[in-house]
Amino acid sequence: VVGPAALGLLAALLMPANAAAEPAHGFAVLGNLKYPKGFEHFDYANPSAPKAGHVRLWYFGNYDNVNPFILKGQWAAGSNPFGVDGYKTIAYEVVQDLGRAPDAVILPAAYGDGLVGIHRGFVDLLDMGVIDRLPRMVAVDPFGAYAAAMAVGGKDPVRVEIPGPTTAFSVATPIATHQGLAALRDSGGTAVGPFDDATIMAAQRSVAGRTGLYLEASSCLTIAAAEQLRSRGTLAPDDVVVAIATSTGLKDVGSSAERLPDVPLVPPVLDALAEALAQR
Repeated sequence: VVGPAALGLLAALLMPANAAAEPAHGFAVLGNLKYPKGFEHFDYANPSAPKAGHVRLWYFGNYDNVNPFILKGQWAAGSNPFGVDGYKTIAYEVVQDLGRAPDAVILPAAYGDGLVGIHRGFVDLLDMGVIDRLPRMVAVDPFGAYAAAMAVGGKDPVRVEIPGPTTAFSVATPIATHQGLAALRDSGGTAVGPFDDATIMAAQRSVAGRTGLYLEASSCLTIAAAEQLRSRGTLAPDDVVVAIATSTGLKDVGSSAERLPDVPLVPPVLDALAEALAQR
């Protein structure tokens, strides 16, 4: 009778000399590692984005490691499902305010969480009979990642080149997501981009001048996109269009300030104020 210890010794003696494990910079469950040793950034990351702020992480874990998804296949979501579905309420509020489904909804997109969640909200309302059709979803990003993918059928993401820094850095993705593209296809929607900083910041000034709203650069992509879609005839003059603003311009005051004249110093006298306003 051969015991376990003897079997282990026999296996070790029969193992080829070159079968010892070699040090590696990473580990892949399926296939080979995508990135080489010392790679500088992930494909989906924008290396030209401003480096600032703080990152705070939950030390005890999150949805994804408590409920692991299957290792076979490709995970298409940008965030955990609870986060994506949380955006459904925007669709509910839009229909509540309008009393109907809009013809189109334009919003900035990177991972596409908001794009997908809002679309799912409209799908819920359609299933319940609250609305009679789905609005077309329109994704906008500064580098045109979603537009590039839609131009070749919209089934798979297409990586685009990053020309340099952009003021719309919060959605500055070089590649779209499967979940975002699925929302565009399912709604009969489209994507618009790329946009340069001059166009983006002109839209920011236009919105501020007409509405008094100070929107972040990424949110102003929606206005620039709406103007392009209108000029192409994709949007009709009587279409009801909702442009989603995702944040305030206080996120990046510097980009706005460097494109504006200096703030004038006005003495605290009404006549001086009137004179200053007349000059503008």
